[in-house]
Amino acid sequence: MNRIAWVTIVIVALVTIPLISVASAADSDADVSISLDDLVLWDYTNDVALVPEISVGVGVTLTFDEVYSNNEHYGNGQLGWSKYVTSAPGWLVRSGSSNPYVWSGSTTTPGSYTVVIENHGWCTSTTGITPQSDSRSESSFIVNVGGGDYRITFTDNNGATNMPSTQLGSLSASTETIQLSSTVPLRTGYRFSGWVDTDNNTYAAGSTIELSSEFGSSVLVSLVASWVSTSDISLLSYTLKFETNGGSNVADVVQRSSDASVIISIPTTPPTKSGCEFRGWSTSIGGHVSYETGSTLTITDDGSISPTVTLYAVWTGSSGDNDWMSSIPDWVWWAVAAILILIVLLVRV
Repeated sequence: MNRIAWVTIVIVALVTIPLISVASAADSDADVSISLDDLVLWDYTNDVALVPEISVGVGVTLTFDEVYSNNEHYGNGQLGWSKYVTSAPGWLVRSGSSNPYVWSGSTTTPGSYTVVIENHGWCTSTTGITPQSDSRSESSFIVNVGGGDYRITFTDNNGATNMPSTQLGSLSASTETIQLSSTVPLRTGYRFSGWVDTDNNTYAAGSTIELSSEFGSSVLVSLVASWVSTSDISLLSYTLKFETNGGSNVADVVQRSSDASVIISIPTTPPTKSGCEFRGWSTSIGGHVSYETGSTLTITDDGSISPTVTLYAVWTGSSGDNDWMSSIPDWVWWAVAAILILIVLLVRV
Protein backbone atom coordinates (compact mmCIF):
# COMPACT_ATOMS: atom_id res chain seq x y z
CA MET A 1 0.00 0.00 0.00
CA ASN A 2 1.44 3.43 -0.98
CA ARG A 3 2.16 6.30 1.40
CA ILE A 4 -0.85 8.36 0.30
CA ALA A 5 -3.22 5.50 1.10
CA TRP A 6 -1.75 5.04 4.56
CA VAL A 7 -1.99 8.74 5.38
CA THR A 8 -5.56 8.88 4.04
CA ILE A 9 -6.59 6.00 6.34
CA VAL A 10 -5.03 7.74 9.34
CA ILE A 11 -6.86 11.01 8.59
CA VAL A 12 -10.20 9.25 8.17
CA ALA A 13 -9.68 7.40 11.45
CA LEU A 14 -8.77 10.55 13.35
CA VAL A 15 -11.84 12.34 12.03
CA THR A 16 -14.38 9.56 12.55
CA ILE A 17 -13.24 8.16 15.91
CA PRO A 18 -13.86 11.42 17.84
CA LEU A 19 -17.31 11.72 16.24
CA ILE A 20 -18.17 8.17 17.25
CA SER A 21 -16.95 8.75 20.80
CA VAL A 22 -19.01 11.91 21.18
CA ALA A 23 -22.12 10.18 19.85
CA SER A 24 -21.69 7.32 22.31
CA ALA A 25 -21.32 9.79 25.17
CA ALA A 26 -24.92 10.96 24.87
CA ASP A 27 -26.79 10.71 28.10
CA SER A 28 -29.64 8.19 28.34
CA ASP A 29 -31.94 6.61 30.88
CA ALA A 30 -30.61 3.91 33.17
CA ASP A 31 -31.04 0.26 32.17
CA VAL A 32 -34.46 -1.22 32.99
CA SER A 33 -35.06 -4.61 34.61
CA ILE A 34 -38.53 -6.07 35.27
CA SER A 35 -40.27 -9.37 35.92
CA LEU A 36 -43.30 -10.56 33.97
CA ASP A 37 -44.75 -11.54 37.33
CA ASP A 38 -44.97 -7.84 38.14
CA LEU A 39 -47.00 -7.08 35.00
CA VAL A 40 -50.77 -7.50 35.14
CA LEU A 41 -51.37 -8.94 31.67
CA TRP A 42 -54.85 -10.40 32.04
CA ASP A 43 -58.04 -9.28 33.75
CA TYR A 44 -59.37 -12.61 35.00
CA THR A 45 -62.49 -11.03 36.48
CA ASN A 46 -63.65 -9.73 33.11
CA ASP A 47 -61.67 -12.31 31.09
CA VAL A 48 -59.96 -9.71 28.89
CA ALA A 49 -56.34 -9.07 27.93
CA LEU A 50 -54.60 -5.97 29.26
CA VAL A 51 -51.81 -4.16 27.42
CA PRO A 52 -49.45 -2.44 29.85
CA GLU A 53 -46.68 -0.22 28.48
CA ILE A 54 -43.02 0.20 29.40
CA SER A 55 -40.97 3.19 28.28
CA VAL A 56 -37.18 3.06 27.89
CA GLY A 57 -34.66 5.39 26.28
CA VAL A 58 -32.89 4.81 22.99
CA GLY A 59 -29.98 2.41 23.54
CA VAL A 60 -31.18 1.50 27.04
CA THR A 61 -31.00 -2.22 27.88
CA LEU A 62 -34.33 -3.80 28.87
CA THR A 63 -34.15 -7.10 30.78
CA PHE A 64 -37.08 -9.20 31.94
CA ASP A 65 -37.53 -12.76 33.14
CA GLU A 66 -40.34 -15.18 32.43
CA VAL A 67 -42.39 -16.82 35.16
CA TYR A 68 -42.62 -20.60 35.18
CA SER A 69 -44.45 -22.92 37.57
CA ASN A 70 -45.16 -20.32 40.22
CA ASN A 71 -47.21 -22.40 42.65
CA GLU A 72 -49.30 -21.59 45.68
CA HIS A 73 -50.98 -24.20 47.87
CA TYR A 74 -54.53 -23.91 49.11
CA GLY A 75 -55.38 -26.76 51.46
CA ASN A 76 -55.12 -29.94 49.40
CA GLY A 77 -55.16 -28.04 46.14
CA GLN A 78 -52.62 -26.11 44.19
CA LEU A 79 -52.78 -22.91 42.15
CA GLY A 80 -50.04 -22.35 39.59
CA TRP A 81 -49.30 -20.04 36.70
CA SER A 82 -46.67 -19.32 34.10
CA LYS A 83 -46.00 -16.36 31.82
CA TYR A 84 -43.68 -16.88 28.91
CA VAL A 85 -42.85 -15.08 25.69
CA THR A 86 -44.16 -16.42 22.36
CA SER A 87 -43.13 -13.43 20.20
CA ALA A 88 -40.68 -10.55 20.67
CA PRO A 89 -38.89 -7.97 18.51
CA GLY A 90 -35.54 -9.07 17.09
CA TRP A 91 -33.45 -6.82 19.33
CA LEU A 92 -34.63 -8.76 22.41
CA VAL A 93 -32.54 -11.92 22.81
CA ARG A 94 -33.47 -14.96 24.91
CA SER A 95 -30.86 -16.52 27.18
CA GLY A 96 -30.87 -19.57 29.40
CA SER A 97 -31.08 -23.31 28.72
CA SER A 98 -34.59 -23.91 30.04
CA ASN A 99 -37.61 -22.18 31.54
CA PRO A 100 -37.74 -19.60 32.93
CA TYR A 101 -35.79 -17.80 30.21
CA VAL A 102 -34.39 -14.26 30.48
CA TRP A 103 -34.87 -11.75 27.67
CA SER A 104 -32.57 -8.78 27.22
CA GLY A 105 -31.56 -6.23 24.62
CA SER A 106 -31.63 -2.65 23.42
CA THR A 107 -32.25 -0.74 20.20
CA THR A 108 -31.25 2.64 18.82
CA THR A 109 -34.37 2.79 16.65
CA PRO A 110 -37.25 4.65 18.36
CA GLY A 111 -40.60 2.95 18.05
CA SER A 112 -43.38 0.99 19.71
CA TYR A 113 -42.64 -2.74 20.00
CA THR A 114 -44.98 -5.58 21.05
CA VAL A 115 -44.03 -8.56 23.20
CA VAL A 116 -46.61 -11.38 23.09
CA ILE A 117 -47.10 -13.45 26.23
CA GLU A 118 -48.91 -16.72 26.89
CA ASN A 119 -50.48 -16.94 30.31
CA HIS A 120 -50.89 -20.50 31.56
CA GLY A 121 -52.84 -21.09 34.75
CA TRP A 122 -54.00 -24.20 36.52
CA CYS A 123 -55.87 -25.02 39.68
CA THR A 124 -56.21 -28.49 41.19
CA SER A 125 -58.69 -27.50 43.88
CA THR A 126 -62.33 -26.43 43.81
CA THR A 127 -61.84 -23.41 46.03
CA GLY A 128 -63.29 -21.05 43.43
CA ILE A 129 -59.91 -19.62 42.55
CA THR A 130 -59.59 -18.52 38.90
CA PRO A 131 -58.38 -19.49 36.42
CA GLN A 132 -59.77 -23.02 36.68
CA SER A 133 -57.70 -26.00 35.66
CA ASP A 134 -55.30 -25.57 32.76
CA SER A 135 -56.52 -22.36 31.18
CA ARG A 136 -54.42 -20.52 28.60
CA SER A 137 -54.71 -16.98 27.34
CA GLU A 138 -52.63 -14.70 25.15
CA SER A 139 -51.80 -11.13 26.04
CA SER A 140 -49.03 -8.66 25.33
CA PHE A 141 -47.22 -5.60 26.53
CA ILE A 142 -45.75 -2.65 24.65
CA VAL A 143 -42.15 -1.46 24.86
CA ASN A 144 -41.90 2.19 23.85
CA VAL A 145 -38.36 3.17 22.90
CA GLY A 146 -37.35 6.81 22.91
CA GLY A 147 -39.04 10.04 23.89
CA GLY A 148 -41.12 12.40 21.82
CA ASP A 149 -40.29 15.49 19.80
CA TYR A 150 -39.65 18.88 21.39
CA ARG A 151 -40.23 22.44 20.23
CA ILE A 152 -38.79 25.44 22.11
CA THR A 153 -40.05 28.86 21.02
CA PHE A 154 -38.68 32.29 22.02
CA THR A 155 -40.86 35.42 22.32
CA ASP A 156 -39.28 38.90 22.41
CA ASN A 157 -41.78 40.61 24.77
CA ASN A 158 -42.20 44.21 23.51
CA GLY A 159 -39.84 44.14 20.60
CA ALA A 160 -36.26 42.98 20.22
CA THR A 161 -33.68 42.11 17.62
CA ASN A 162 -31.21 39.24 17.38
CA MET A 163 -33.83 36.70 18.45
CA PRO A 164 -32.85 33.01 18.55
CA SER A 165 -34.59 30.63 16.17
CA THR A 166 -37.09 28.03 17.35
CA GLN A 167 -35.32 24.89 18.57
CA LEU A 168 -36.67 21.60 17.23
CA GLY A 169 -35.51 18.06 17.89
CA SER A 170 -36.27 14.59 19.18
CA LEU A 171 -35.62 13.23 22.65
CA SER A 172 -33.49 10.08 22.67
CA ALA A 173 -34.68 9.30 26.20
CA SER A 174 -37.82 9.93 28.24
CA THR A 175 -35.92 12.63 30.14
CA GLU A 176 -33.12 14.60 28.53
CA THR A 177 -31.12 17.78 29.11
CA ILE A 178 -31.23 20.23 26.20
CA GLN A 179 -28.90 23.19 25.76
CA LEU A 180 -30.69 26.44 24.89
CA SER A 181 -29.47 28.77 22.17
CA SER A 182 -26.64 31.04 23.31
CA THR A 183 -28.06 33.93 21.23
CA VAL A 184 -28.91 36.94 23.42
CA PRO A 185 -31.76 39.17 22.19
CA LEU A 186 -31.17 42.93 22.07
CA ARG A 187 -33.58 45.76 22.89
CA THR A 188 -32.88 49.49 22.92
CA GLY A 189 -32.84 50.92 26.44
CA TYR A 190 -32.97 47.49 28.09
CA ARG A 191 -30.83 44.54 28.97
CA PHE A 192 -31.86 40.91 28.69
CA SER A 193 -32.33 39.22 32.10
CA GLY A 194 -33.28 35.70 30.99
CA TRP A 195 -35.90 33.43 29.43
CA VAL A 196 -38.99 32.78 31.55
CA ASP A 197 -41.19 29.70 31.10
CA THR A 198 -44.85 29.24 32.05
CA ASP A 199 -43.84 28.09 35.56
CA ASN A 200 -41.78 31.29 36.09
CA ASN A 201 -38.47 29.45 35.89
CA THR A 202 -35.72 31.66 34.43
CA TYR A 203 -32.99 30.41 32.11
CA ALA A 204 -29.91 32.26 30.90
CA ALA A 205 -29.03 32.19 27.22
CA GLY A 206 -26.98 29.05 26.52
CA SER A 207 -28.05 27.34 29.74
CA THR A 208 -29.72 23.92 29.91
CA ILE A 209 -33.32 22.86 30.37
CA GLU A 210 -34.57 19.40 31.32
CA LEU A 211 -37.37 18.04 29.14
CA SER A 212 -39.50 15.00 29.94
CA SER A 213 -41.80 13.18 27.55
CA GLU A 214 -43.81 10.01 27.33
CA PHE A 215 -43.22 8.02 24.16
CA GLY A 216 -44.68 9.64 21.08
CA SER A 217 -45.85 12.80 22.82
CA SER A 218 -44.50 16.24 21.95
CA VAL A 219 -42.95 18.66 24.41
CA LEU A 220 -43.82 22.29 23.75
CA VAL A 221 -41.83 24.91 25.67
CA SER A 222 -42.60 28.61 25.37
CA LEU A 223 -39.94 31.01 26.66
CA VAL A 224 -40.50 34.76 26.97
CA ALA A 225 -37.70 37.33 27.23
CA SER A 226 -37.40 39.26 30.48
CA TRP A 227 -35.91 42.79 30.44
CA VAL A 228 -34.40 45.29 32.85
CA SER A 229 -34.06 48.98 32.05
CA THR A 230 -30.46 50.11 31.53
CA SER A 231 -31.17 53.04 33.87
CA ASP A 232 -31.53 50.52 36.72
CA ILE A 233 -28.17 48.85 36.07
CA SER A 234 -24.82 50.16 37.24
CA LEU A 235 -22.74 46.98 37.09
CA LEU A 236 -23.02 43.76 35.11
CA SER A 237 -22.80 40.39 36.83
CA TYR A 238 -20.37 38.37 34.75
CA THR A 239 -20.98 34.73 35.72
CA LEU A 240 -19.10 31.49 35.17
CA LYS A 241 -21.29 28.44 35.86
CA PHE A 242 -20.33 24.77 36.15
CA GLU A 243 -22.37 21.66 35.27
CA THR A 244 -20.72 18.59 36.82
CA ASN A 245 -23.16 15.94 35.52
CA GLY A 246 -23.46 13.97 38.76
CA GLY A 247 -20.19 15.16 40.27
CA SER A 248 -19.65 17.31 43.33
CA ASN A 249 -20.92 20.86 43.19
CA VAL A 250 -18.72 23.69 41.96
CA ALA A 251 -19.93 27.15 42.99
CA ASP A 252 -20.57 29.84 40.38
CA VAL A 253 -17.90 32.49 39.97
CA VAL A 254 -19.46 35.95 39.73
CA GLN A 255 -17.59 39.16 38.96
CA ARG A 256 -19.46 42.49 38.91
CA SER A 257 -18.05 45.05 36.52
CA SER A 258 -18.97 47.92 34.18
CA ASP A 259 -16.29 46.84 31.69
CA ALA A 260 -17.11 45.35 28.29
CA SER A 261 -15.37 42.12 29.25
CA VAL A 262 -13.72 40.44 32.24
CA ILE A 263 -11.20 37.65 32.77
CA ILE A 264 -12.35 34.99 35.23
CA SER A 265 -10.22 32.20 36.74
CA ILE A 266 -11.55 28.64 36.89
CA PRO A 267 -11.28 27.15 40.40
CA THR A 268 -8.13 25.09 40.95
CA THR A 269 -9.99 22.38 42.89
CA PRO A 270 -11.65 19.90 40.49
CA PRO A 271 -15.02 18.27 41.16
CA THR A 272 -15.15 14.61 42.14
CA LYS A 273 -17.40 11.76 40.99
CA SER A 274 -17.39 8.17 42.25
CA GLY A 275 -15.68 5.79 39.84
CA CYS A 276 -14.60 8.57 37.48
CA GLU A 277 -11.58 10.69 36.75
CA PHE A 278 -12.03 14.39 36.04
CA ARG A 279 -10.28 15.42 32.81
CA GLY A 280 -11.24 19.07 32.42
CA TRP A 281 -14.01 21.43 31.34
CA SER A 282 -15.90 21.55 28.04
CA THR A 283 -17.98 24.39 26.59
CA SER A 284 -20.76 21.99 25.50
CA ILE A 285 -22.52 18.88 26.77
CA GLY A 286 -20.49 15.80 25.84
CA GLY A 287 -17.76 17.92 24.24
CA HIS A 288 -13.97 17.76 24.42
CA VAL A 289 -11.81 19.45 27.05
CA SER A 290 -11.39 23.18 26.39
CA TYR A 291 -10.20 24.40 29.81
CA GLU A 292 -8.19 22.97 32.69
CA THR A 293 -8.59 23.75 36.38
CA GLY A 294 -6.86 27.02 37.29
CA SER A 295 -6.93 28.38 33.73
CA THR A 296 -8.69 31.60 32.76
CA LEU A 297 -11.32 32.58 30.24
CA THR A 298 -12.79 35.85 29.02
CA ILE A 299 -16.49 36.66 29.27
CA THR A 300 -17.68 39.54 27.11
CA ASP A 301 -20.73 41.76 27.38
CA ASP A 302 -23.52 40.05 25.41
CA GLY A 303 -26.31 42.56 26.06
CA SER A 304 -27.71 40.81 29.14
CA ILE A 305 -27.57 41.87 32.78
CA SER A 306 -25.51 38.78 33.56
CA PRO A 307 -23.23 37.65 30.72
CA THR A 308 -22.79 33.96 31.46
CA VAL A 309 -20.57 31.12 30.30
CA THR A 310 -21.34 27.53 31.35
CA LEU A 311 -18.66 24.85 31.47
CA TYR A 312 -19.40 21.11 31.52
CA ALA A 313 -17.30 18.52 33.35
CA VAL A 314 -15.58 15.86 31.23
CA TRP A 315 -15.24 12.51 32.99
CA THR A 316 -13.63 9.19 32.17
CA GLY A 317 -14.04 5.94 34.07
CA SER A 318 -16.52 3.13 34.63
CA SER A 319 -19.44 5.50 35.26
CA GLY A 320 -18.25 8.49 33.25
CA ASP A 321 -20.10 9.86 30.24
CA ASN A 322 -17.00 10.44 28.16
CA ASP A 323 -14.21 8.14 27.04
CA TRP A 324 -10.50 9.01 26.77
CA MET A 325 -11.05 10.59 23.35
CA SER A 326 -13.21 13.30 24.90
CA SER A 327 -10.46 14.30 27.31
CA ILE A 328 -8.21 15.40 24.46
CA PRO A 329 -8.59 19.17 23.82
CA ASP A 330 -10.13 20.25 20.54
CA TRP A 331 -7.00 22.16 19.50
CA VAL A 332 -4.98 18.93 19.59
CA TRP A 333 -7.34 17.28 17.08
CA TRP A 334 -7.19 20.31 14.80
CA ALA A 335 -3.39 20.43 15.03
CA VAL A 336 -3.02 16.73 14.24
CA ALA A 337 -5.47 16.99 11.34
CA ALA A 338 -3.65 20.02 9.93
CA ILE A 339 -0.27 18.28 10.15
CA LEU A 340 -1.57 15.15 8.44
CA ILE A 341 -3.22 17.15 5.68
CA LEU A 342 0.06 19.00 5.17
CA ILE A 343 1.86 15.66 4.94
CA VAL A 344 -0.61 14.49 2.29
CA LEU A 345 -0.03 17.65 0.26
CA LEU A 346 3.75 17.27 0.52
CA VAL A 347 3.59 13.62 -0.53
CA ARG A 348 1.57 14.56 -3.60
CA VAL A 349 4.11 17.17 -4.71
